[in-house]
Amino acid sequence: MRGKDFAMLFTLGALWGASFLFIKQADLDGLSPFFVVATRLTLGTLGLLAIILISRADLRLSEWQGGWRPFLIIGLLNAALPYVLLTWAENSISSGLSSILNATTPLWTVLFANYWPGGERFTSQKVIGVIIGLLGVTLAASSSISGAQALLGMAAVVGMAVCYAISNLYVRSTFKGTAPLLPAIGQVAAGAALVIPFALFNLPNHLPSLKAAGSLLALGLLGTAFAFAIYFWLIANVGPTRTSMVTYLLPMFGLVYGAIFLGEQGIFTWNVLLGLAFVLVGIAVTGGVASILLRRLHGVPRETLPSHASYLIPHTFVMRNITQATQQGRHDSARYRDAHQHQREAKQHIPGEDTLLTEEDCAIYQPKHR
Repeated sequence: MRGKDFAMLFTLGALWGASFLFIKQADLDGLSPFFVVATRLTLGTLGLLAIILISRADLRLSEWQGGWRPFLIIGLLNAALPYVLLTWAENSISSGLSSILNATTPLWTVLFANYWPGGERFTSQKVIGVIIGLLGVTLAASSSISGAQALLGMAAVVGMAVCYAISNLYVRSTFKGTAPLLPAIGQVAAGAALVIPFALFNLPNHLPSLKAAGSLLALGLLGTAFAFAIYFWLIANVGPTRTSMVTYLLPMFGLVYGAIFLGEQGIFTWNVLLGLAFVLVGIAVTGGVASILLRRLHGVPRETLPSHASYLIPHTFVMRNITQATQQGRHDSARYRDAHQHQREAKQHIPGEDTLLTEEDCAIYQPKHR
């Protein structure tokens, strides 16, 4: 990854990490969760439309044959329901703790993928990672259980993470091969349509304060529209595997923002910080990142890594070989078939790695790992 890629990744982490702060600020102003979420998704829809028009992005609508129901499903599971759960939960728990519990999404994805049609099955490494991560959640939550309301709030955030996990699996199988911004604008617009009727019955009985209004504006335009634009830019430039590293950044930003702007210094207890460490280690073990790093630290050559590890190597490594081969004018249909098979095998090991090389690229890419 280049310096620009890292800058965009940290920007995305900063924006999504700030969402917990903006939501908490809206809650402190007495705004209902439905009103907050409806405003966020409406502004997010308008912001994404502006980005699509300005960038002249091609959504390839003529190629979409799935109808409107898939958008309603991801609008419910990836926007409306998790956003309402999070906004309601932050009435009773801190924004920092919410960011930690939200970081368990990859762990739930691994659990559900084992039972999802065509999903990845459990391995001992994944089971160990999930156990470590859930221990971290237990540690982080143990000091914040001050009553039934706080417990329900934590359960709501975990429910949000579960919604994200199920939605991730659904999006991978349903929207494969579509323009990246199509599910983005589809889910935000559908989510807004689902929540607005409830928001109309939960309108505030007072004008929001300037601080709350600014938080809603930032939540919709920065935390939703602009963040999604960066997210899909990263997927296109560094791939979904590296983009998923933003999961590691959200709790850090969430804790820091909460401490600086909301006075949540009390969240920095030994069990919360240890729990956060367990959650991050669990995600690393589950995703295979830990084993790759350990091998590299011990000086294991890249060629000895398992076949699926090659797709955790920077995309520029593969593209450099492709470019060199293109300049030499090589083309071999047998190697194309071999590369396609190699990448299909690799996809069985890597969550979220849905993009195959093009036929032209595969024709000149010789896999080294067997």
